[in-house]
Amino acid sequence: MITKTVVHVMGARPNYMKIAPLMTALKDRRGIRQRSASHAVQTARMMMKFEEICVDDKPDLVSVVGDINSTMAAALVAAKLLIPVAHVEAGPAQFRPHDA
Repeated sequence: MITKTVVHVMGARPNYMKIAPLMTALKDRRGIRQRSASHAVQTARMMMKFEEICVDDKPDLVSVVGDINSTMAAALVAAKLLIPVAHVEAGPAQFRPHDA
């Protein structure tokens, strides 16, 4: 049996809730904590920390949830390291009939 390593990245509670059942089922979980800072500083810190994880763990896939700084940073790091990226986004949180 071939085992694949998938790293899931989500950076805000609404994004976590999108995949909460999956995260509950996973045993090996860890996180990168971010403190408030400018968008550039948060993105740079995330890229540096996430690159270390990718280099150490060598994931087969990086799954990013949502569309915030941390998911962009993780996707960019994975792409530069030639790791495939899967993006999960549920779209708008509201339904407006004129958008359909």
